Amino acid sequence: MPHFQQRAPPSRPPQQDIDFNTFDNETIKQHLISRSLSTVGERPVLVQRLKDEVNKAWSQYYARSTGPSQQPPNQFGMNQMQPNYNRFNQNQTGGGFGGGNNTNNFQDRPKKKKRRKRKRSTLTEEERAKLEEERRTAREAKEARKAENKKKELEAREKKRLKREAAASRQAEMEKKQKLQKENRQRSEVFVYFDMKAFSDQLMSALDPDGSRVNACNYDFSHKGFRVRFTDPTHAIGCAKGATMSKPRTISVPTKLSVLPAPIESHCVFFLDPCHAGHPEKEQSFEWVSEQGVKAKTSDINVLNLWKKSAVEAFCRFGTIVNIYRERGFIVVQYQTEDAAESMFEALKENETLNAISLLFMKHGTPKKRDRLECDKKYPKLPKIKAPKPEAEETKDGETVKAEEGKETVKAEETTETGETKKAPEAAKVN
Repeated sequence: MPHFQQRAPPSRPPQQDIDFNTFDNETIKQHLISRSLSTVGERPVLVQRLKDEVNKAWSQYYARSTGPSQQPPNQFGMNQMQPNYNRFNQNQTGGGFGGGNNTNNFQDRPKKKKRRKRKRSTLTEEERAKLEEERRTAREAKEARKAENKKKELEAREKKRLKREAAASRQAEMEKKQKLQKENRQRSEVFVYFDMKAFSDQLMSALDPDGSRVNACNYDFSHKGFRVRFTDPTHAIGCAKGATMSKPRTISVPTKLSVLPAPIESHCVFFLDPCHAGHPEKEQSFEWVSEQGVKAKTSDINVLNLWKKSAVEAFCRFGTIVNIYRERGFIVVQYQTEDAAESMFEALKENETLNAISLLFMKHGTPKKRDRLECDKKYPKLPKIKAPKPEAEETKDGETVKAEEGKETVKAEETTETGETKKAPEAAKVN
């Protein structure tokens, strides 16, 4: 085996073949930071500081004794076995001194986690069997607790269901009793209808048979009586002549009032008024009303009388109709018997119309506040659209005047001290 003689280290570092001009400032600073050196200064200072560090590394290497396990330094003067100098042994594409802006290095790489060796069990067979028995017992106890909790949950659900059913049964029984009490109360009542307009006409006929002395006769709610306006004051004085509080004048007005039985729950069927603001076919309803010769934009008494007459003709086939009236925005049809109301409800509850208008929200009985609220949710009223405000107009003098409807422009007149009338030079607006 030949003997290799160890070469003596040179007295000074060899010539460096590194082109530091290919490094940017950031790369140079990162190399300096890895050696715990300062990064303060301009580029020439930083480059010189890095060169000195490389020369220092070469000097340290040659100062040591060269052993068989020691490797020769690389081209940058750094020993590959020294972890502090591994940064200088990267190639150009890896961000070393050879060039490139990549600053990744070995120190930035994540360390691999060491696998922990699984310790072998030192338990005996008896200890292992005892541990397994404890686990099995704990598992069975857990399953038993889960089954018990599931059973309790089912019992609670069943109890809650029975409670709801009992509450619903009590509610139905209470409503049934209330309906029976309400019908008994309704059977003992009658309605005497008094038309204020018809009575005022009869009063005018009694006070003025010829119809030449009375202009108007209206009910005054503040005085709880009728206010009669005559054409001449002498007629009014003659009508109330000698009347005082202790001895007022009396007048007899022949009148007839209609008497009808009060509505009974089981004898009534109601549906949404076709002219109600929330009815989807409200426009078609008012078109039909206008065709009948009544001009109206709201469901007043004249419009209601038209629907009453049409409903009597359409629904009399089910039985004798006692009364038709409006309540809470619904039209109520009252029959003489319960069977007639049931027949109407069964025949018209699906897709039935009156004068080509759909009968919506049809129900048994008389309308309640709850029915009104439910109907408003199902058929809400459309929001009112406000009319746009008139645009402002500018006059010749530069003044801004708002245009208003219903106002006329006339010339103002002024009266002088002598009593003469003088017209104003410009027109003024008056109401």
